[in-house]
Amino acid sequence: PNCKDGVVVDDNERSTRLAAHGVCVAEDRILLARLSPGLLGAGLWTLPGGGLDWGEPPEAAVVHEVREETGLEATLAGLASVWSATYFRSESRPYPPLHFVSVIYRLRVTGGDLVHEVGGSTDRAAWVPLAEVAQLPLTDLTRFGLGLLSGPGEGVGTAGDELVPPQ
Repeated sequence: PNCKDGVVVDDNERSTRLAAHGVCVAEDRILLARLSPGLLGAGLWTLPGGGLDWGEPPEAAVVHEVREETGLEATLAGLASVWSATYFRSESRPYPPLHFVSVIYRLRVTGGDLVHEVGGSTDRAAWVPLAEVAQLPLTDLTRFGLGLLSGPGEGVGTAGDELVPPQ
């Protein structure tokens, strides 16, 4: 098999994508990024993050992906969960089967200014009020991340000194 941008492709055209994403909440808002036009899932809002490069630790990947997609500097505040989903080829998804695995971290924003990525996998970054996030078109990963906020990991992903460790 070969590996590029966190995707391992095997001889049967199936692939596994390993990624790292962050959940960050501040003042009842969650940090999200919108997938760029031309990509599968274009227009959907996702947790900031992305695929690992060969040999890259997930902890490093999530920090640099958040900076790249949002302009914000973030530090890890702990492991939140691991998300796994399998997508098969279908009429609506005419691509080879994919097993997508993401290590999800709680993040704390420590600096930077919110910006929109240009020419990348996302085209917009935003702090979205938690009360309004359900009105947006969301990725499965984002719905999973939101579920972490109301479960045993309540307090997952906060910003600055407002960090509340999970119970």
